[in-house]
Amino acid sequence: LPDKTQITTDDTEFAGKTAYANYFNFPAIKQLMSSTEKPSIAELGCGTGAGGYYICGRMECDYTAIDMQQAAINILNKVHKHKNLKGICTNAQSTGIPDESMDLVIINETHISEMVGVMTIEDKKVFDEVYRILKPGGYFCWGNVIPDATWKPCIKYLSDKMKLIASEDY
Repeated sequence: LPDKTQITTDDTEFAGKTAYANYFNFPAIKQLMSSTEKPSIAELGCGTGAGGYYICGRMECDYTAIDMQQAAINILNKVHKHKNLKGICTNAQSTGIPDESMDLVIINETHISEMVGVMTIEDKKVFDEVYRILKPGGYFCWGNVIPDATWKPCIKYLSDKMKLIASEDY
């Protein structure tokens, strides 16, 4: 997709902001976000929460940011604090988020499916968690820099439970 974000390349956070903003350029995501009064969004592997902070500054939502590193959540709570952004230190395989409670789940550039052509048991647990916490009709956006040989088994696994709406190779 062409960049429609109006984020300029001189912004020191250009790459990260562009990645998060472009999720909302997909027509299905735009429709969901505009038709939901206050969308619930979860991000698994949020790091310091910069992506969630960026999104919360641009739309009214409830954003739950999960990371397994307490240091990252501490930075989220200090540097990227926002009234609609909640950071939780836990494992993405078992988040504690209620069943079918999220309109959108995001995984962006995190350490999942890093073994070329292989899905680990841990990868499957994360994908199962995504499916468990998504509302019926919700969406999962996954952006990562991994080889096609790694995407293929993941997409195959996910397609048993979810319908692929779009896939873009940047």
